[in-house]
Amino acid sequence: SMLGYKLEMNDIQAAIGLGQLPHLDADNTIRKGIYQAYRSAGLPMTYMSYGSSHHLAVMLVEDRQQKETIMSLLNKNQIQTGCHYTPNYYYKMYNQCYRDNGCKNVEEFYQRCISLPCHLYLTNEDIDKITTIINEVI
Repeated sequence: SMLGYKLEMNDIQAAIGLGQLPHLDADNTIRKGIYQAYRSAGLPMTYMSYGSSHHLAVMLVEDRQQKETIMSLLNKNQIQTGCHYTPNYYYKMYNQCYRDNGCKNVEEFYQRCISLPCHLYLTNEDIDKITTIINEVI
């Protein structure tokens, strides 16, 4: 558990990235449509700025209990969720860091955020299923 600084990518990653570049605008349009579908269904989505790639679809719920309830229900329906914003001090390599360091907003966001599926193969039926389950809770 040591913090490293290896920042370059390898040739295989570069080749994959170059192969995906021609599809970037179309893929971003699909992800933006998924994000907008979640918002249209009344989900409390975080703000995405103009020009965003919408590579994440993050929702903010009322509290940790509601977050756990929603994530559990989605998981029972074989819908994977996540949390892309875990504070650094939750990771073992940062154990020495003081947790109560005045990052109240970071902690609150972590307790309330859920990353919803937004992959390119998500169907309208998938989105309807996800939003129906969530709207039964919120």
